[in-house]
Amino acid sequence: MIKVIKVINYTEHVNAVLGRGWAQDGLVVNVLGSESGCMPHMLAEVVVTTFLSSKILSSIRNPFVMSFFKAALKSIPAVNRAVRALDNQHERNEFVHAALAAIPAGKTLLDAGCGSQRYRPACAHLLYKSQDFGQYDVDLKKMIGSDDPSGEQKYAYGTLDYVGNIWEIAAPDASFDAILCTEVFEHIPYPNETLREFSRLLKPGGQLILTAPSNCLRHMDPYFFYAGFSDRWFERFLAESGLIAQEITPVGDYYSWLSVEVARTALTHSIMAKLALLPAFLYFRSQKKTSLSTDTLCMGYHVIAHKPLV
Repeated sequence: MIKVIKVINYTEHVNAVLGRGWAQDGLVVNVLGSESGCMPHMLAEVVVTTFLSSKILSSIRNPFVMSFFKAALKSIPAVNRAVRALDNQHERNEFVHAALAAIPAGKTLLDAGCGSQRYRPACAHLLYKSQDFGQYDVDLKKMIGSDDPSGEQKYAYGTLDYVGNIWEIAAPDASFDAILCTEVFEHIPYPNETLREFSRLLKPGGQLILTAPSNCLRHMDPYFFYAGFSDRWFERFLAESGLIAQEITPVGDYYSWLSVEVARTALTHSIMAKLALLPAFLYFRSQKKTSLSTDTLCMGYHVIAHKPLV
């Protein structure tokens, strides 16, 4: 039960970044405490959008202005914490950066299904090679909450060393000390064959760093083939591919998944929807993560595996 609610006016903060007049209605409700463990930032994302998005975001058409405005919002501490809680990309970045930093300098790494190559800067100490099929452009089918529902923003790939299918990469056996593959498997029609290809390409003792969803919405259509993979799938098919799993770590749980989807619905619908869904959002966000809630459902998995020396 919420004990204290305080209204904080972030108008001056947003105006200082974007100029006068941008956030005249920029009121944010901040929950200061509750008996059920509500964090101070829990309402920020929902209510910031309630007051700002309908008046500002809907009027922004220039993607550069949109990016600048989002950065300004995230500079607000409460909003930044809320965004982090609702977007597991932050947790994924920490996992990938730590795994890459642990690879000795000078080793050869393949970024498989690299896309825009977001992790290339973290591979400066490695011999970086990139692979992708390079054919995705824009989503043909959209999803609720898409950043670009008009389909006008085309995907930008980085420079590719290997172009083609990820399950048949044109490189000799044992070519790489490490393979990085992040959020790609749901877009591969042949994921089992892809794991076997990674095993072929890794040197003995080589490491696979992989992330994949367990329950995701459509994206990057028409190259969307699976909603996700379970920990049991990784356990079985890593072994069948000749790889030894070192870590299969779940990301999020049943309650965090529900809070994200409730927030997605609230943020993309009317103010009445926002108000109606607010209690459910608060309830799901207040629930503690347990082994039961994680085993029931999670957002995805962070995986590290290696190829045996013999």
